[in-house]
Amino acid sequence: MLSDPRWIDVRDDLACGRNVEIDINALFIGRVSLGANWRGCTDRSIRASAAWDSAGQGCASR
Repeated sequence: MLSDPRWIDVRDDLACGRNVEIDINALFIGRVSLGANWRGCTDRSIRASAAWDSAGQGCASR
């Protein structure tokens, strides 16, 4: 689910598992894969170099 589709920036490829929530001002850089039940925070940049596969991990560090 996207909180607001106007406020997402995907700069290559984004793959999502089931039950994923992406908040506003999300920036995805590179080939990013989000696992099931992943939750993202506002104003978050996610780079392809890390594994993003658990719920809440998108909020763990900035």
